[in-house]
Amino acid sequence: MKYNNKYREKFSFSYLDEKTSLQLPKYCEWKNCNNKGKYKAPKNREFLREFYWFCLEHVRQYNNKWDYFSVKNNHLVNGRFL
Repeated sequence: MKYNNKYREKFSFSYLDEKTSLQLPKYCEWKNCNNKGKYKAPKNREFLREFYWFCLEHVRQYNNKWDYFSVKNNHLVNGRFL
């Protein structure tokens, strides 16, 4: 499609550079917490690229309880590291 100058006034395009972002602020996903969610934590071991967003206090609590190997049996875990 050829760009014609007569459409320049109707349509204006603005491009964002890498420094500019239009992201909404994330808030902590912990129940009853209204702090900003600056830290991400994986949701489960099957989908490691899906995250919860937590504040620093709650991401520490979540990570202390989160165990990647919790479902696997000991033979699989030991075989992976031996």
